[in-house]
Amino acid sequence: MLILGAGGHAREIIDLMEQNLLKSLYCFDNFTKNPPEEVSGVPIISTDEKAEQLLQEDARFILGVGSCLI
Repeated sequence: MLILGAGGHAREIIDLMEQNLLKSLYCFDNFTKNPPEEVSGVPIISTDEKAEQLLQEDARFILGVGSCLI
């Protein structure tokens, strides 16, 4: 499942998903410059191509963006 976002709200979603034994989680962040490789043990992807590939394999996603500051 793809989690859109990789910050605090995404961490909360990861905790909930792992409590429900959902595996194969990925976070998507194409906004942050030089994002870490993972958040709470979940890999962060930052390219549209990789996100599209993952969504073709599993179309489920969840919005993990909390506070939006631009």
